[in-house]
Amino acid sequence: MPIVVATARAVADGWVPVGDAALIAIRAQDVLGGQVPRLGMWASTSWTVGFDLNHPGPLLYDAMAVPVALFGNAAGSAVAVALIEAVSVVAIVAVAHRRGGPLVGAWAAAVAAALCWSFGSAVLVEPWHATTVLLPFMLLAVLAWAVADGDLWCLPAAVLVGSLVVQTNLSYGIFGPVLLGWAVVAHVLGRRRATSERSDAHELPDEPAGEGSRRRDLRAVRAVPGAVVATAVVGVLAWARPLAEQFTGAGEGNISRVVRSLGEDTMTLEWDQALRTVADVVALPPWWLRPSYHSSLPFGPFGNPVPSLLVAIAALATVAGLLAWALAVTRRRGDHTAAALVGTAIALAIAALVTANQSPTAPAGTVTYQLRWLWPVAAFVTFALGTVALRALGPGPVRLGGRSVGRRTAALAGLAALTGAAALANLPTSDQGTTSAAGTVPVAREIVDQLDAVEVPEPLLVNCAEGVFDPYCEAAMAGLVDRGVELRIHDDLGERQLGSHRRWDGTDAAATLTVRAGELAGFGGPGEEQLAFHEPLDDAETAELARLRADLAEALDDGDLRLGERGRRLARRGGLESVDDDGRVDGAAAVELRRGLFGDERRDLGVMVHHDLLDADDAWSARLDRWDELQGRVDNQTVGVYLSTPAAAPEPLPEPDP
Repeated sequence: MPIVVATARAVADGWVPVGDAALIAIRAQDVLGGQVPRLGMWASTSWTVGFDLNHPGPLLYDAMAVPVALFGNAAGSAVAVALIEAVSVVAIVAVAHRRGGPLVGAWAAAVAAALCWSFGSAVLVEPWHATTVLLPFMLLAVLAWAVADGDLWCLPAAVLVGSLVVQTNLSYGIFGPVLLGWAVVAHVLGRRRATSERSDAHELPDEPAGEGSRRRDLRAVRAVPGAVVATAVVGVLAWARPLAEQFTGAGEGNISRVVRSLGEDTMTLEWDQALRTVADVVALPPWWLRPSYHSSLPFGPFGNPVPSLLVAIAALATVAGLLAWALAVTRRRGDHTAAALVGTAIALAIAALVTANQSPTAPAGTVTYQLRWLWPVAAFVTFALGTVALRALGPGPVRLGGRSVGRRTAALAGLAALTGAAALANLPTSDQGTTSAAGTVPVAREIVDQLDAVEVPEPLLVNCAEGVFDPYCEAAMAGLVDRGVELRIHDDLGERQLGSHRRWDGTDAAATLTVRAGELAGFGGPGEEQLAFHEPLDDAETAELARLRADLAEALDDGDLRLGERGRRLARRGGLESVDDDGRVDGAAAVELRRGLFGDERRDLGVMVHHDLLDADDAWSARLDRWDELQGRVDNQTVGVYLSTPAAAPEPLPEPDP
């Protein structure tokens, strides 16, 4: 229900993809448009390893291709993602019911609904390699459990879903092999154990093997070749294009680049940071529930705020103890289904620690979207522990609403109520962590509408002259592609994002389209014609912002506003260029754009406001908040699009200061 409502609302409101979501929408449109992609998105890991590489494969584009072809790359993207998420939820519940019965199926529904609520409704319709595969990843873990528990026909589905997840996001490169490897090994060991148990039973004269048991054994044996062949076929088809790119593409293949990146000496999370990061979501409140998805592990100039190492170790030890206890209890009961589930949760948790340790990071911390897999990992651990408890319920009666009902019936009613409550809570619009800053989608929609109203020459060479966190150039490109405009790009990164068929050869473009964002976006270059523009402030607000900037800069210079104790402590780490070694703030520098940008924290004063670093009374706090609101709108929502002829690539940007 929340997925359907969010999709209907997005389509009705004219939602458009922005940032990475727009690039994904363009490539999904290419699948049935004659330019079939062979790789996934360009990977931001390229920044840390020093050379370009992509996420392994295009299965996400394939999954989105038909809705995008039918409804366009805006509405079609929302519909496609909704289908992916809805199928994942239904499959999670269906497989859980198949393995554990109605009670476990109902518990899976409650966990899935709560996880969707934690994401927020906006995430459920946005195509993004960091979030669209979260529910499929949860499904992969459930399928791995089913295979481990003896359901071999879930293996082809696990390979397909695992391929989708791993191809879409390199962050799952450890999870996929670990889960599939665990599932196969556990399946083989379980089959041997069952055979041994039946052989022991045959040796007892009073307990002959039944005809039904022999028929089940025969069906299981006959199923093996078919399941293995189906798995092999699925695997070959899923990985055919990435392998073709590796062996037939121009230059070094992407698989070779990914393998080479593993040997690069890059900055990753050390074990202490990995433990603290995993504990923050898996083992400490509010765990994987709201507001954790929005507020945990924020990226900023002072690194990710995570719990202390001692607290993290204690919390993770508690979770490990619960899993060990659950495994011992299920084995003692002879509950092989629950034991396989707990074993899958343990394998998943170990893979999470290793993946966290290998996650790229920087002095400013790890970008949160690279760690989004923590939420389904935590939810699956909760699912496993809850299942062990539910399967211990006896058939005895309890009083419910003045009536005597069975414990399992009462539990079913409670889980149904929990599922319904989570679904209803997720109906309102909620952006808990999409690809771009809140408020950018309406601005992008206005820019796309303005461009739709003008004729442009083709092909168009596109120049994205905006910041790395600005999403508007991608949105403009998606809108132009949706109306059939042919685009060209001029750099290696653009080619790896949008395909070599869009690479400019120096002659095949009629004009250059330049997209600028930020406070200078209203100023075009010589000879440029403005095609679209969004001004976020009216004249009165612009004047108010100018007064606030002047007043706040003066107050910082005079010491009327100063860093508090926490602010001075954090400033000593570096990262605030306007603060000197003695903790004094240069007011003019604090309100100006900074070189090292962190999402919407584009000015030192914004960092101070967002992280509560200043000593300020109520009057100054109100003025700071108002400045932050107005300045944030200017920085994040001022957009200009310009056309110039003849087509010319911009001058290359200078290399960044290491």
